[in-house]
Amino acid sequence: MELMRVNCSTCNGQLNDMLLNFWAQIGRDRISPVIQPKCPWNIGPANIMRQGEKGTILESCRVQEVLCKWCRSILGSECISSPVNHLLHKGQLLLRTSSIQVKDFHGHVTYVPVITRKLNFRTRLDNNLQPRDYYRYGYKNYRQLMGESPEISHVLENIDAQREDIKRLDVVGGQVETSLSLAMHHIKNELRKLEMEMTQMTDRSSETSTRNGSLKKDAPSAKAEIGKTKRAIRPLVAQRQLEQKSSSMRNTIGKVGTSLRIESSNNWRKHQQRLNLLKSELESIRFGSKELQVLLERAHTTAKTALAASDWGTEKMGALEAEMLHLGNKLEAKRSYKPSSTT
Repeated sequence: MELMRVNCSTCNGQLNDMLLNFWAQIGRDRISPVIQPKCPWNIGPANIMRQGEKGTILESCRVQEVLCKWCRSILGSECISSPVNHLLHKGQLLLRTSSIQVKDFHGHVTYVPVITRKLNFRTRLDNNLQPRDYYRYGYKNYRQLMGESPEISHVLENIDAQREDIKRLDVVGGQVETSLSLAMHHIKNELRKLEMEMTQMTDRSSETSTRNGSLKKDAPSAKAEIGKTKRAIRPLVAQRQLEQKSSSMRNTIGKVGTSLRIESSNNWRKHQQRLNLLKSELESIRFGSKELQVLLERAHTTAKTALAASDWGTEKMGALEAEMLHLGNKLEAKRSYKPSSTT
């Protein structure tokens, strides 16, 4: 079974392209995919969630209307949640048959949906239903109205419960069958690809063997051509080696020149720094010599002043010595004169 594409009948927009053409009909104008596709649908919610209508298959479920993502037209409804052992499951879509189109994978050919099972949308009691219809849908009112005994009602309830289990098993069996069909389709595709790859490998191997045969035939001539080429290439090889050597020598000379320039630049920078240092030391020496000269001049002036002062002091001392000598002489004269007068 091939994969189908589901399009919106209003705008022809793609809703899903990974779907098997197996559907469950619900009522007259609703269908639901038996197996949910792996890729998401291009649909969106139309309104808030609501409770399913009573007396329908949506009873006790929370549902929400869905619309086309491209043209915003209503497509049907989606089951958001359902009670345990319900016929509908979470995420199941109930699409209106007039709102969708089932086409081939490329979207060129339109197909009729393949109905694998049918379910009634309305489940209310109807006076026109036969007893077997009540039993089929699991209702008990008819038997209660007919005044059946509790034992028979219990047995019939067990039978009805088993019918529901059989229905569920039927649904599960349909899903398993569809899954197996999908798996078989995938396996067939893989086998087809494998056969194509084997055919391509066989063709390649035959081409390779043909090429190997032609290469074996052409091997002697190829060897002769290779020998001629080698002989012709030898001078070129020697020239190429010389060019490589000269190029390497030029590179070496360039590297040596660069290193010498770098070294000379470094040496010149070092000598310049040393010269600047010597100049600064010389300036400091000159400045120190100037200060020393000033100090020497000050010392010379001070020495002259001291010398002049010492000369004046010497003269003073000489005058004092002379005066003291004169006084001494006077005292001696007085001493010598006093005794003579007493006599």
